[in-house]
Amino acid sequence: MEKVRVAPALTKGSRVVIELLMGLYVLHPFYVWLLWRYWWLRPMIQQSFRTFMQKRCLADMPNHTTLRKTYLKKLFEETIHRIRCSIGDDRIWISIDETTDIEGQFVVNTIISVLNPDTPSVPFLLYSDIAERTNHISVAEAFTDSLNLLWPDGVHHGRILLFVTDGASYMKSAAQCLRVLFPKMIHVTCVVHGLHRLCEEIRVLFPQVDNLIAHMKKVSLKSTSRNQTLRTIAPTVPQPSRPIITRWGTWIVAALYYAEHFGALHQIVDELDSSEAAAIAKSQELFRYSGVIANLAFIAANLSEFP
Repeated sequence: MEKVRVAPALTKGSRVVIELLMGLYVLHPFYVWLLWRYWWLRPMIQQSFRTFMQKRCLADMPNHTTLRKTYLKKLFEETIHRIRCSIGDDRIWISIDETTDIEGQFVVNTIISVLNPDTPSVPFLLYSDIAERTNHISVAEAFTDSLNLLWPDGVHHGRILLFVTDGASYMKSAAQCLRVLFPKMIHVTCVVHGLHRLCEEIRVLFPQVDNLIAHMKKVSLKSTSRNQTLRTIAPTVPQPSRPIITRWGTWIVAALYYAEHFGALHQIVDELDSSEAAAIAKSQELFRYSGVIANLAFIAANLSEFP
């Protein structure tokens, strides 16, 4: 007679771990994956961590293999069931985006939620997968795999009404192909993505301002003495803005900062020794250039609403 394997009852230590993971899932489902892959399994083995949990939580920690093989699947099934109950019989929208993880792999993430005219919808991260390359094929596969996970008994093609992506060409190609299977679906590209493209074009139109922002970032970055000089001369002026080009709108925010505090920053830079760094000398030169202040004034007057 074949033996039936029965999953062991949850120990107190297992319950502590799973409750922690469930709590993190409420914040963001991706946290669970990050903890599990990069952080949680390693300290679980270390005796110091076990001792800490036994002392503070009054519970014996289960083996990481037991958690992975026995309880993680339960956590996954409970989470998917909760998403299905939240969706119910409502019509839904779906959004797909891709990113790159720390190992350089392409990760495609899919979120879904209901379309409710009365209340804001709460999105759920339904599906994450590693793709060999980012193109319309990988996006279409993520789309269909997500819906098969949500509706294992059969995809409800008429209940997908909205598909939201960025404005990349391969996203548009994927939406065009998927529209054959989902005739009621409307594809909408992100407005913020388009605004970011405009911000990039604005940056190209003002090269002197761009040079000033870039060199001032070098001047203030990781220099305690220079930042202290700023606090001494102009205590009410915040630290220089350090834009990251890939983050939407940060360059214009930096330009508005220099437009507002141009006089104080000019005085501070003149106090620095130009022989100390090439960025200081270049910043001093740009602050003296009359076209910079004129361009900053134009940005502040006409483009302050973009961020």
